[in-house]
Amino acid sequence: MLSASAVPHFEKMLYDQGQIVNVYLDTFLITGDEYYSIVARDILDYLRRDMIGKEGEIFSAEDADSAEYEGAPRKKEGAFYVWTSKEVHICGLVIYLMWTCDHFLENDSHLICRH
Repeated sequence: MLSASAVPHFEKMLYDQGQIVNVYLDTFLITGDEYYSIVARDILDYLRRDMIGKEGEIFSAEDADSAEYEGAPRKKEGAFYVWTSKEVHICGLVIYLMWTCDHFLENDSHLICRH
């Protein structure tokens, strides 16, 4: 079992997001792969949505303490950014299918793999 000091600290820092968005945009410019542009756009949307206050103030970081579920009585370190083992397995399956299938389609709640 990990001690409390071994639990990673989950903060989103403004400078981290600025640096990673530049990496995605440069990669898009080099490769032309639209995926990198979409990820960059998602990061910028996050910054606009969560890192700018109602009166235009800019936040330098997002607090790592978050509710584990809607209406939780107290916050927990990094709860928002932690996945359940079931979510990790599902994500792993999706990534595996994307890498091994010639055509990967997501249709409603069905994953379709065509070789």
